[in-house]
Amino acid sequence: FSERSGDELIPAGLAGARRAMDKAILRREGVPFLAPEIVLAYKALRAQEAKHQADFAVLLPHLDAEQRAWLRQCLSAGHPWLEALA
Repeated sequence: FSERSGDELIPAGLAGARRAMDKAILRREGVPFLAPEIVLAYKALRAQEAKHQADFAVLLPHLDAEQRAWLRQCLSAGHPWLEALA
């Protein structure tokens, strides 16, 4: 569902989005997982769904400023999550 270009992940379906691999694929106790801001970028495509809104509300307090900025640049103008990410 994504491509890799050198040391960057190019998430499919997110026009122009790129993320350094060391920030895109995180590890906890040796188990790799997709960074939460990338997961939210995919969920943002269907932000009107209650389950995606709930996930955004839960994850938002855990995103640092850099993760919020990356997610913000993935969203289109007028997206309902932009204000919360400011």
